[in-house]
Amino acid sequence: MVLWFVLGAHCVGIALMFGLGGRVSNGRAVFSIAAIPASSATVVSVIGLVRDEPITTRIEWVGGLDLVLALRLDALSALLGLVVAGIGVLVFVYAAGYFSSSSTGLARFAATLSAFSASMIGLVWSDSIWSLFVFWELTSITSFLLVGHKYVEESVQRA
Repeated sequence: MVLWFVLGAHCVGIALMFGLGGRVSNGRAVFSIAAIPASSATVVSVIGLVRDEPITTRIEWVGGLDLVLALRLDALSALLGLVVAGIGVLVFVYAAGYFSSSSTGLARFAATLSAFSASMIGLVWSDSIWSLFVFWELTSITSFLLVGHKYVEESVQRA
């Protein structure tokens, strides 16, 4: 259940970033909010590395068709989760220093980056083909949204 809690924390963080995005005086502060769920995923991955037995959880979606969203945190997925979440935290810290406080759309960018991070963590923790498919597609969608972040700038549209 802790695995779903970590992914849920990402969702709560995304909602907070969208909700607080226009209200914070320093636009870079949203990256601090985004770093919290990624940090929790890092901690859970470290816990998964030191445990002897894997952490598993499943949510049955359609029982008759055996469609389940299943997550598993064993040594390999914990190592990959540590890489994904650890680099994610570093990216959020770097982004907070990289963007100016007057940059536009930082809340949307931070929320999309957090959604990408959650999708990647879900991808490496997947324990069923259905979970793998769902998180793979979420990773594809969020990476597309990250690439198209500055869609209103004319130079970006020409490129």
